[in-house]
Parts: sequence; C-alpha cells; structure tokens
Amino acid sequence: MVSRFVKALIKTSRPGVPSPCFQFSFYPEDKLCVGRTLQEYLKVTMGYRSSDQLFLCTQRPFTPASNQTLSRWLKLGLKLCGIDVTKFKAHSYRHASTSKVFSKGINVDIILSCAGWRANSGVFAKFYNRPIETVSEYQDVVLSR
Repeated sequence: MVSRFVKALIKTSRPGVPSPCFQFSFYPEDKLCVGRTLQEYLKVTMGYRSSDQLFLCTQRPFTPASNQTLSRWLKLGLKLCGIDVTKFKAHSYRHASTSKVFSKGINVDIILSCAGWRANSGVFAKFYNRPIETVSEYQDVVLSR
C-alpha cells in the first residue's frame, strides 16, 4: 500500500482536523494499479521534487503542477477514453467514482470518508448520488465494465 498525506490547505481544512491521507492498495493488474504507478512515479520524480506537491509539470524545470494543469490532464484522460469533454469535466471523476462504489454496495460512511466529506454532510446525497447517465463511459473511467 502507498500512502500520501495532503499537507497543503484544502477546502475541508480546519483547525484540529487532521490532514487527509490517501492510501492506494496494490491491484493485481499492473496497468490498472494506481498504488504501483504512484510508487514508481514518486521514485522517478524524487530528484526533481523540492516541495511536498505530488504532481510536477512534465517539462523543465518540473515545477509543481497548478490546479488548472491538473484539470487539463484529467480532461485529456476523459477525452482519450472517448468521453465527450464538452459534457464531462475533470470533476466528473468524483461523481462517477462515488456513484459507482455506492451502486456496488459500499457503505456510505466509507464513501464520505474517502471523498473527504464529513459524516453529516449532505453533499453526496444532494449532488453525487444520482443515476449515472452513460454507464459504459463512466464505468470505463472508474476501471470497471
């Protein structure tokens, strides 16, 4: 398992609340294994990293990637999967993954925790727990057919 703490201030940061820690287990199929890919990425980029920021730009001087760059990369991933990026954006990953795991029977408390929402948050119920419009496209995005 690979773990990574979020050290920057994020939307849900508050005094007395620990920073979130993302944990990625190893998946049997290498091409789909986020944990192994992250482990290798950290090893390869270690010499270029001067801050705690995870993602670096792909060209010298390999500065930390901005939010806009990350959003562009996520949209490119959607486009490469054949998904209409005029309809779906970078934030669509969050909707797709939370809705998908809920439909597979994952406990709502686990979903809220993994998404960084408080236990009494109404965000998932109000905005995310919606029917998936184009199941095959979304399922491809969240690595499940």
